[in-house]
Amino acid sequence: MEYQMKPSNYILKLISLVGLLLCGAQWAYANVTTVSTSSSPQQAALGRTSTVVVNWSVQGSITVYAPVNPATIKSGPLQFTAPDLTVLGSQAKTLTKPNITGSYNVTFTETVTIPSSVIYSAYKRGDTALLIQRRFWDTSDPGYTVPVTAAATVTITSSAAAGFNISRQELAFDNGSYTRRILRDEPIHAVAQFKYSGSGLLRGVWELATPSTTYGEPVYRRLKNVRKFFGAGGTETLRSPPLESNQQGRYLIRFRVEEPATGFDDLVLEYFVGQEMAHIIAPPITLELIAPNHGTFLHPKTTFHWRKIANAKAYRLDLYKKNASLEFPVEGAKVGENKSAKNPNTLVGAPATGKLVPATTTQLLLSAISRERLQPGYRYWWRIIAIGTDGSVISQSPVREIRFQ
Repeated sequence: MEYQMKPSNYILKLISLVGLLLCGAQWAYANVTTVSTSSSPQQAALGRTSTVVVNWSVQGSITVYAPVNPATIKSGPLQFTAPDLTVLGSQAKTLTKPNITGSYNVTFTETVTIPSSVIYSAYKRGDTALLIQRRFWDTSDPGYTVPVTAAATVTITSSAAAGFNISRQELAFDNGSYTRRILRDEPIHAVAQFKYSGSGLLRGVWELATPSTTYGEPVYRRLKNVRKFFGAGGTETLRSPPLESNQQGRYLIRFRVEEPATGFDDLVLEYFVGQEMAHIIAPPITLELIAPNHGTFLHPKTTFHWRKIANAKAYRLDLYKKNASLEFPVEGAKVGENKSAKNPNTLVGAPATGKLVPATTTQLLLSAISRERLQPGYRYWWRIIAIGTDGSVISQSPVREIRFQ
């Protein structure tokens, strides 16, 4: 007897087959398939912040059946890891590219600043390289996401082997101070000093903001373009053109490095022009510190705290490098002491780092960018100064020591 399939059974099986095919197609909707990387330079110098340009090339394909089409390519936060994938640090910034459809090959280019503390951590572990790592995926199928991890390898080298790089900038006036009060039309210059490795061409510009903008959002204008070849590694000093002083008020001067890329912010000096004689009088040491104690270690959550001073418009934290030794002397400050014998008036030149806050606050945390200007293993003097309504320093604190590891 010949068997014949009933139409109803045939239709049900056909529907089931189509359903299975569609379900199978869902697994091929997309997601990133591969991610390749390239970086320049491929080296990070020990003892300083390094800047690396990383290209992430993301490949994949989104089918017409994808639940989300067009889709978005996304990345997770950036991580710095050791070769064994131990996490050394991270940055919260993510990468995204919307309106992606069909087969794609999308390149993300980003400039990554590797903190000196991360490089030092890898070096202390005995590693000769570290990884810059990200995870990528697309949003074509929210129910089935498999991120692809990619990494760029950066070799740890000595400063001399890393090519032309500026590791440090110091800025001060020609008398060694970083804040000045002068008479109208009194001559004044700024001096920038650079510590660098390798050799190459420095491109930068002196810029000035005048009293018309410095009491709001400063607007800088170019004073002089600088093109100078630095050779053989070491230090180099640049002197600014004569600075304006024909108008009363607050001025800001900076030297902005255009090339090579640096891992630090531009330093800014301020000076004030008045009609009366500008007497140089050391401010009284009347500002009382609360925390941290003398001789303690600096951590990301270390809070600098002081007591309020009458008539202050702002407060500024200054940190000065204490010595050039990577080791802590046995005779160093004792933890828990609240003062040192260091006179704050002997702190001259530009501080290593610091922070300015309005008079409405009497405590602060040092930002990650500010901490990047400090070198692991060194000790620093720190103080707080109070700035009056006319821009003069009306009070200062005693000096304490803090250690950065």
